[in-house]
Amino acid sequence: MKNLSIFKRNFFKPCDRISRQKPRKTLYMLGLWLFLILGVISAAIGAITALLAPVEPQMMSQVLDATGFNQISSTTSASRMSRPVNILIMGVDRVPEATANSPKTFDGRSDTILLLRLDPRDKSINLLSIPRDTKIEFPAINFSKIGEANAKGGSNLALRLVSGLLNNITIDRYVRVNTGALRELVDLLGGIEVFVPRTMSYQDNTQKLKINLAKGWQTLNGEQAEQFARFRNDGLGDIGRMTRQQSLIQAIRNRLGSPSVVVRLPEIMRVMQKSVDTNLSFEEILTLATFGVQLEPDNFKIVMLPGRSSSAEGDLRSYWILDKAKRDRIMAQYFKQGALDFTQGR
Repeated sequence: MKNLSIFKRNFFKPCDRISRQKPRKTLYMLGLWLFLILGVISAAIGAITALLAPVEPQMMSQVLDATGFNQISSTTSASRMSRPVNILIMGVDRVPEATANSPKTFDGRSDTILLLRLDPRDKSINLLSIPRDTKIEFPAINFSKIGEANAKGGSNLALRLVSGLLNNITIDRYVRVNTGALRELVDLLGGIEVFVPRTMSYQDNTQKLKINLAKGWQTLNGEQAEQFARFRNDGLGDIGRMTRQQSLIQAIRNRLGSPSVVVRLPEIMRVMQKSVDTNLSFEEILTLATFGVQLEPDNFKIVMLPGRSSSAEGDLRSYWILDKAKRDRIMAQYFKQGALDFTQGR
């Protein structure tokens, strides 16, 4: 997918001429702002999705002062969104053979798949969580789970297949986050407080994953947060995983409300730099971040792609089987695709 200018594609309108100077430091600062507001903490969860929700004005002011954005914005004019924008967010598994900081670190399977819609018409953000085990039927591919798309064909194939799964919806941009982002961010926040609903014990040598968490309220460090996010052996499959994701999202948001977090912003910028791959441009990041600041909390919604758990015949792998009628209702209500028919799925 080519990184065409948003202005050429006409879903942002400039409010004033934007400076064409794009120093790396400035880009990372604006990237951090997007990171904090729109969030993509996803390595195994959608961790930064926590920050998709609006933040408190006082906290935002502290963030902007700490990063120097207030000084930058005085010389850089923003633009505004002219139509809804859809962004695919993927949290990708580690690639064992990939070296540190290599682009190949983003070529793993998608452990978390989220479709984000920002709509300036009603000033809302809607987030659709897509189970990675969702079964897909698509000609000329040799795999059957949506979570394998990125590993098989990169962001281009993932965009194509997710779009096809969701009634050929237009997806404007993508963001990929590798597994290191969640772990490092939680450590930089000084840990997060989460309720572990049951004792969790599991080991996966292929992914170098070992999970060992006790039941009850815990202050999790980065490694433990990743364990909590990736645990699957609770009999609930993707439903259980997404419930835990929401717990982590809330815990991270609670921690971000702490004034002590502001002093860690430089480290968070470094996490952003090495852990995120996106085709969003400088101008787009600025505009999306500006949009996020203006949101009301009630205008942020999270929904899950409807379906049921099943096993494929002769495959012995578990799948999430899409409920097409309910999908159509979700896409109509939250993504404005087609007419909303409340008689469907009854």
